[in-house]
Amino acid sequence: MPVELNYLAIFVAAALNMVIGALWYSPLLFGGIWMRAMHYREDHLKNGPNMALLYAIAFVMVLLTNYVLAHYIAYFGAETASEGAESAFWPWLGFFVPVLIGSILWERKSFKVFVINAAHYLVALLSSGVILALW
Repeated sequence: MPVELNYLAIFVAAALNMVIGALWYSPLLFGGIWMRAMHYREDHLKNGPNMALLYAIAFVMVLLTNYVLAHYIAYFGAETASEGAESAFWPWLGFFVPVLIGSILWERKSFKVFVINAAHYLVALLSSGVILALW
């Protein structure tokens, strides 16, 4: 079933997701806790891979997530902030949480990492859901 999408809204939601992620994993919020839980040091991030490339790839992935979420919201006819948030909550619970739990089970990541990552995705998706439903 074809749907009409607002590509500017998708782009804005994706950009906001990147800002949320940058703040979430910064020392202002949960960056220090996350780095300790991941056993990372400052030099790991500074001397690691090309950060510009990583951010570019991350932005493309966030665009994809918001593109798919926009379809989901359009299919279900969400038009209010609460409908947009609810439309984002269920995919988070059904798709993101189980995958993130796998990182605890199979990659031996700490529960702190799970909570920080899962909460980040929840906030990012809820903000996207609201933007995509209202715009």
